[in-house]
Amino acid sequence: MGCVCHHPRSLVCLDGEPPGAIPFDLWTGPEATEPWQAEPADDVVMLVGTGGTTGRPKGVILTGHNIETMSALTLLSYPFGPRPRYLALAPFTHVAGVLCFPVMTLGGQIVIMPKPDLTEFLALIERHQITHTFLPPTLIYMLLDHPGLASADLTSLRCRVMAGYYKNPAASAEATRHGWHHTGDIGYLDEDSYLFIVDRAKDMIITGGFNVYSAEVEQVLLAHPAVQDCAVIGLPDEKWGERVTAVLQLRPGHEVTADDVRAFVKDRLGSVKAPKQVEVWPDLPRSKVGKILKPEIRSRLHASEGG
Repeated sequence: MGCVCHHPRSLVCLDGEPPGAIPFDLWTGPEATEPWQAEPADDVVMLVGTGGTTGRPKGVILTGHNIETMSALTLLSYPFGPRPRYLALAPFTHVAGVLCFPVMTLGGQIVIMPKPDLTEFLALIERHQITHTFLPPTLIYMLLDHPGLASADLTSLRCRVMAGYYKNPAASAEATRHGWHHTGDIGYLDEDSYLFIVDRAKDMIITGGFNVYSAEVEQVLLAHPAVQDCAVIGLPDEKWGERVTAVLQLRPGHEVTADDVRAFVKDRLGSVKAPKQVEVWPDLPRSKVGKILKPEIRSRLHASEGG
């Protein structure tokens, strides 16, 4: 079986005017005076490789309709502004490439980096006033350790996890006080620069001058064979400032004493983080989606103490 090879009729250059090529602006022609809309072609326009986690990577067939749908969904959920400037870092076979399509629908600029060079990456953000980019976690960690990061001008980057809280201007102002969405989560970087989220700021307990992260204590309590679910909060204490208080929901048929619980936590986290007060409730108050309502727990305990 023979084959026929077709040579390209013309070459189009995206960012220059080399000999024998047509500049992109000239090739696209003047801007139309009226909006133009056409149904996307439903033939194959892209082959995207899978991650290969279950074997050899497979080629995913994407049609024009697939690309249009993905672009529409991205535009609905992603905080693109008018005329975004997107820094696209290879490989383009996954999200970094797919994001080019919604950027182009907005008439945005795409700056392409053929290989990862973080020094050049930081320079391109400032040079082109990049508004959006996409990096895999490995490159994010490398960028965080890059010596030029502290002095780089990244003010053009913008990305804002909503517009605010509905009919709650105070909470909206609090969440955006740093210029981006401030979740109130507390974390730390270990010696290898891995980020660990340990708690929410409002749930942190200060007892005897020490910070106790409620989530850390809860994880230990959930390892107890008698505990089905739990919540750890801080209650006012004249001696300690706040005392670590654990409210437990036990598994059916199990019993436990306050001393058992304290010893279990003390052996694993030390005496400071061991709960000084232990309550056992038949059930914990929850929201409609099943999330434990710590404010209600705190309110009940204050009421029981006459607070």
